Amino acid sequence: MASVSRSLRLKHAIKQSARSVASVKSVPGYFTDLDNHANQCVVSENNALITNDFNVPVTVQGYSKSTGTGQYNTVTGVVAYNQLKDGRTYYLHIHQALNIPDMKTNLLCPNQLRAIGIRVNDEPKHLVPEPTPNHHAITINEPHIEEELIIALRIRGVTPFFHTRKPTQEEYDDSNPAYYIDLTAQEIPWEPDDDDFGDSEGKMLDHNDEIIERDPLSAGRSTMRLFKGIVG
Repeated sequence: MASVSRSLRLKHAIKQSARSVASVKSVPGYFTDLDNHANQCVVSENNALITNDFNVPVTVQGYSKSTGTGQYNTVTGVVAYNQLKDGRTYYLHIHQALNIPDMKTNLLCPNQLRAIGIRVNDEPKHLVPEPTPNHHAITINEPHIEEELIIALRIRGVTPFFHTRKPTQEEYDDSNPAYYIDLTAQEIPWEPDDDDFGDSEGKMLDHNDEIIERDPLSAGRSTMRLFKGIVG
């Protein structure tokens, strides 16, 4: 399949990640960051278990002329997340992520998660007048898990993150699929440069920048409209 050439906003994310991680004593894969500068999720085969290759190479431009460009595979990366509340290990599937081997941490594009209905809130609890568990957290509702899963976020510098690790192939093969969670879409192509993102957001406001009320069904369709071919 032909390479997809894209000027990803990763160019800033890579630079920022390399700087901030270097100041923290940790093993690779200890962090998975939220990164609003990235327009596609990023994993490293050192930090995540690669379980699938989509055969869609993407050419990424560097954050400066000196770094040039690189071509990276689009993959599914799995990270293990140990939930402190119940002691369970959840296996988070990051589909359609770029595999950049020298990354020191995984990067999540918040809108890539939101596009399939996962709630991502990056407001630090200590900066919210009345914080709730859903502030500064990733909230997941899946029919196959017993209750709402809330992944609480921490802060390193100003970067939101949570602790993850790379599972071994044997651990993953022996794990319970009931604790598999998709963080991003597997089958519907992720196209971050699609004009539908801006168009959909623009339709949320009237000429006075006031929110236009929508019914719940319309709101759900708007989420899936971010993927081509789902809603006209």
